[in-house]
Order: sequence, then structure tokens, then C-alpha cells
Amino acid sequence: SLNANGLLVTEMKNRQQSHVGTQETTTSTTWTALTTPDSISISLNKAQDVLISYSVTASNSVSGGNSQIIVSIDGVNYDSTYGQIDLQAGVISRLTIINLSAGSHTVALKYLITSGTGSFWRRTLWAIPLGS
Repeated sequence: SLNANGLLVTEMKNRQQSHVGTQETTTSTTWTALTTPDSISISLNKAQDVLISYSVTASNSVSGGNSQIIVSIDGVNYDSTYGQIDLQAGVISRLTIINLSAGSHTVALKYLITSGTGSFWRRTLWAIPLGS
């Protein structure tokens, strides 16, 4: 529905959030979860769009080394269209809308680096079903 300002308003039922503040590192050059995984479960009564959003502070120990993040849903990594970010240092924030089938789903973040050691902290992940 539209609010008084003409903006589309969606009720946010069943939203899920994960937050890990502690800095953790990886030297993995393949997608991996960190020691404290960023993972949330969401249950849907019907197929619907879900807003997936994350914000992570990241750095890499070497010049030219990238720290990368990807969204994984039910163990399937989504390609760069859905959240692979290359960054040597800074805050990575991303959001996307993905249509998911009815049932239970696990949304997680995975990490890799191109060289050096990647550090990740202040990691927040949200999954918000859109619509009724």
C-alpha cells in the first residue's frame, strides 16, 4: 500500500537479523564461513520476494589483496549479481531482492581473499520477507 507521501510501504513480518561485532580473519582463497558464522534461518508460508542485506567492515593485510563477500542461500553461492564485493579496506554494504520458494531457508555470508589475510568485523545480515 502507499503511505501519505505516496511511498510504497511493506509490513516487515518475520524479519531475521544476525550481528557479529568481533573481528575475525581468513586466509582462504575459496569461499568459507568465518569462525562465528553469519547465518540466519527464515521460514516462508508461500513463495515470495525476500530482501537480503548486509553490512561488513573489511580489510586486507596486503596492498592489492582483496577481501570478498558473497551471499549463500541454502548452501548455494550467488554470483556477483547478488553480492560478491572486492575491497582492500572499508565498509561493504549491499542489498538485493531474491524470490524464494515456500519453506525454510538458510541465508549466510561467506568470505574469501585473493592474497594476504582478510579481516571482517561489525558484520550484520538481514533477511526480510516482502509483502503479506
